[in-house]
Amino acid sequence: MLVSSPMVRGKWIDKLKATKEDIQKDLTKDETEYRQTIGDLDNQLMQLQSELSILDNEEKENTNMREELDLKIKSVEARLQNIVKEKGFNTSFAQIEEELVIAKE
Repeated sequence: MLVSSPMVRGKWIDKLKATKEDIQKDLTKDETEYRQTIGDLDNQLMQLQSELSILDNEEKENTNMREELDLKIKSVEARLQNIVKEKGFNTSFAQIEEELVIAKE
């Protein structure tokens, strides 16, 4: 159907302009919400990365401490074993290990 009257055409043009403006407002609103959401998610990501970095550092520290303790324990065990050998005690290394385990508990 062709619109013949200038008045009818004007009304249609006004309706189309209003619709266009409504769509632009909705798009602007959606874009603002998306930008806000993206910003929030970006902040959460940075926070989680920071927490992960802290946990990684703590894990490295714990691993280093564990390794240091293992070395100290091995050193003490070796010294005890040497003393047992040097002094000719009848105590076996297994018995010393048992005593060490009990002492650790």
